[in-house]
Amino acid sequence: REAMGHFATGVTVVTSVGTDGEPVGTTANAVTSVSLEPPLVLVSLGRQTRSAAALRPGSHYAVNVLHRVSPCMGSATPVARP
Repeated sequence: REAMGHFATGVTVVTSVGTDGEPVGTTANAVTSVSLEPPLVLVSLGRQTRSAAALRPGSHYAVNVLHRVSPCMGSATPVARP
């Protein structure tokens, strides 16, 4: 509750583990709190994107909120493997 209360908008890094056991992830700013109990968040990704395809098979995810003074992430290029 406290974490989501401070997150009005910003950039997150969503990560998981791919089917080959390697880490996959992407940046996302379309993140919203769905429920406090149990704690659930919604991350919106384009259905046909490489990032969505890489993350979809995962069973567990981490959503990391970047601090406002985090170094620039560069372009919107996903960090998911091709």
